[in-house]
Amino acid sequence: TLEFEHVPNLYILYSTKDLKAILNQEEMDKYIIGYPALNRHIKIVPTKSDNEKTKWFNELVKLKEASGLYSIPSQRITAIPKGNMKRYSIKIDWPYQAPPGRYIATVYEVRGGKIVDMSETSISVKQSGFVKAIADVASKNGALYGIISIVIALAVGFGISFIFKKS
Repeated sequence: TLEFEHVPNLYILYSTKDLKAILNQEEMDKYIIGYPALNRHIKIVPTKSDNEKTKWFNELVKLKEASGLYSIPSQRITAIPKGNMKRYSIKIDWPYQAPPGRYIATVYEVRGGKIVDMSETSISVKQSGFVKAIADVASKNGALYGIISIVIALAVGFGISFIFKKS
C-alpha cells in the first residue's frame, strides 16, 4: 500500500513553447511547473529510495494521463498581436473524468527564464442536466435510485432477449 500526498487531481499545463526553452529549472521547481518539479513536490510513502519514488510517480502520471487528468502539451496557447501588446488565448476540452469541485487556474508571465508575474483564478465545476439529476437522486434517495436502476437493468435485459429471440 502506498500513500500519495500533495498530488493534484487535475494537472494540465499549457505553454507558448517547450517549458525547458522558456523557463529555468529553479523556477519550475519553485512554482511546481512540469512533471520533474511535481515529482519533487509530492510525497509517496513508504518508498525506500528516490528511484523507487520516481518509478511510482511515473506510474501515477501514466494512469492520470490515460484518464485525461494530467497533460503537458506544448505550444497550445495562441498569441494574437494587439497594438504593442499581445493577447493570449487557449481553448481546452475539459476532461469529463475531473470530478466536480473548485480548481485553480494559474497564468505565469515569463521573461528571461524567470517568472515575472502571475495571476490565479478559481474555477468552479458543477454537474448539470441529466447527470446532476441522477447524482441528486443517488445521493438523496438511495432506495429510489436502486429501484430505478434495477427496473432499467431488467427492461434492457428483456429488450435484448426479445431482439435475439426474434433473430
